[in-house]
Amino acid sequence: MVTSGNTRVDSAAKPRSAYSKVALFILLFYLYSVFLSPYISSWLPSLAGYPVGAMVREVAIVIFLVYFCAKSFKCRIFSLQLQLIIYFILIAITLTVLFFTEGTLLQYVIGVNSFLAFPAIYVFLHCYSSAISAHGLQQFVSKINRHVGNILVLLALIGVIDVVTDGALVVALGYNSNYGGENFTLITTYNDAIRANAGVGDALAFGYLMSVGVILFFFRIKKGNPGFASNFIGLIICTIAAILSLTRGAIIATALTYVFFLLNLRHSWLLLLAFMISIIILMNTSYSEILLGRFTDSDDGSARSSELRIVMALASLDYLSQNHWGVGIGTQGAGNLLAKDDLRLNTDSYFFHIFLELGLYGGIVFMIYIASQLIYFFRSNVGIRVKCSVFALFLLSASLSSSIAFATLCVPFWLTLWLIQQSTSVPAVNLRNQTLSQSATHFRRYRPAVRG
Repeated sequence: MVTSGNTRVDSAAKPRSAYSKVALFILLFYLYSVFLSPYISSWLPSLAGYPVGAMVREVAIVIFLVYFCAKSFKCRIFSLQLQLIIYFILIAITLTVLFFTEGTLLQYVIGVNSFLAFPAIYVFLHCYSSAISAHGLQQFVSKINRHVGNILVLLALIGVIDVVTDGALVVALGYNSNYGGENFTLITTYNDAIRANAGVGDALAFGYLMSVGVILFFFRIKKGNPGFASNFIGLIICTIAAILSLTRGAIIATALTYVFFLLNLRHSWLLLLAFMISIIILMNTSYSEILLGRFTDSDDGSARSSELRIVMALASLDYLSQNHWGVGIGTQGAGNLLAKDDLRLNTDSYFFHIFLELGLYGGIVFMIYIASQLIYFFRSNVGIRVKCSVFALFLLSASLSSSIAFATLCVPFWLTLWLIQQSTSVPAVNLRNQTLSQSATHFRRYRPAVRG
């Protein structure tokens, strides 16, 4: 292998294979199980006290991890190999902490998933991508990209219509907010007003999920992908859904994404129109006053929420200064709702969530792991506007909530980062007038180097 600047030439590389339909099926099974899990649990009675939807999702997770972990050992890219090493160290630390944590099985599963299962989709898909041909990768990325876009639009529509119908739509779809048990509740209202959530998670995670959709549709429009009208409509719907979630961090992340992309974009006037349409629609509803109260803290509920974040942050710092090993796995997020005892100290910060569950030492390793994945993304040839939007979204969601610890946000977030990175790296995905053979030849000769 010869490396020169940003160009890597594989002079004696082994021939790459086409993508596997088995891999595609497993990934889609995993993706759809994440969003259908609450509905399946609502439709079907629990088995031995466990929600059926959660069990289906766990099966999908195990199959995904086993299959793609086995494929990852063939990866020869140093940066990805380093991420895998950190990941296996993290497995050992997580299992050690789990051994000393007292709780329920569901609590353990939710806690372990947030650290080992959900974020790993990024590195495993990159390792798999490095082993298949340009043609196979182009097809694989294209199919996943289409499914992700359709899912985001569908969820955004359900979320918006559910707000318009005052929560009647998800009920009509058979959703039961207590599908996890009587003690399992999610944030879906604010002062008796329905917050967009589409029945797939709480309103915070859903709001940030819609921000992911805004970034993805902006990226598609900027790259000149076919279907401008559908991408434009998807952008508007996701924007409205993000705002109707009443999640302040998600609304700010969405607004910043507009700012970053509108600074230099051929269709800036049209995208500005999309934002104005969204705002005009929302300002003519009762949610305009709620949004004003949310951002000015003139509303008592919003003011208490802001004050509580500060109180929880101080309590977390005080606890960690005296207990370096943390509270235990599954004690701070949704797992706590299914635990025997209430040990929550912080529910509104992903960073505190990490250190309180894994302890100071395990938390540092996990932060290194997450940082390695983000650095791998930021060092790619993805445009600066996408990088700024992703950074703002991650920082806001991690600082103001622990939503990214949950599958509803974590899985599509890292999956979208992989999609954007691969769509940028594979010429065949973007060059519409180039023949497939020309694209494959170009990819083999000029595939961007990954600097370890």
